[in-house]
Amino acid sequence: ASSIETLDRDTLTLDDGADELINALRKEGRRTIVLVQAPGTFLSPWRDTVDAVAALFLGGEQTGSAWADVVFGDRSPAGKLPIMLPKSASSTIDPSDEPSAVYSEGVFTSYRAKDAPSQSAFPFGHGLSYTVFAYGTVTRTPSEACPAPAVLCVRIDVRNAGSRSGSEVAQAYVAFPQQDDAPRLVLRGFHRTAELRPGDSEVVVFSFSARDLSVYRHGDWKLQHSVSVHIGSSSADLRGALERLVV
Repeated sequence: ASSIETLDRDTLTLDDGADELINALRKEGRRTIVLVQAPGTFLSPWRDTVDAVAALFLGGEQTGSAWADVVFGDRSPAGKLPIMLPKSASSTIDPSDEPSAVYSEGVFTSYRAKDAPSQSAFPFGHGLSYTVFAYGTVTRTPSEACPAPAVLCVRIDVRNAGSRSGSEVAQAYVAFPQQDDAPRLVLRGFHRTAELRPGDSEVVVFSFSARDLSVYRHGDWKLQHSVSVHIGSSSADLRGALERLVV
């Protein structure tokens, strides 16, 4: 897919009849792996019929080498989606050719939208690997023991439970007391582990500042004194939580 500056893309479909080509290959009964380079989100109406999908977005001058390393199995993929990929065009904001746009949805976009689970083909933070990772129990750590100044610190053990080496990007989402003008979950941290061999593990520590645990109210950031922290592999794959922590 392609785009130009200052204008919305007319469509989120892939360029040059790529969808038709993918469907034609599937009708031939061939195993099909779709490699996507796009400037942003895209539609994938064939996603449930192909064998695999990999998105590199815009990878720069080493794009070819990166594709080769992943496709031929020399490296295990470890990237995570920085956006939500929608199920259909109706799951997105309509494009506009106006010079300005009103973001009437506010903060309720991507994984923060109330209907995100039903609208996403692939959720925010999603990303598979050639191995699998197991998450331990989330525990609270004294703030003074955190690697950075923090008002709250948690830790979790991430273990490579598969048969291939790989690294995982653990993600920390904070849940604030339910309010109509704020999303339920907000990403407040992520950490990519070292390359872990099968059976190896790493202790991942998340430190949260006062700003991380605040919501914007009446022109200022207000610290919330009761929050929950959820740790997982994506916004839709949360593996552990500490509920109603007092800050």
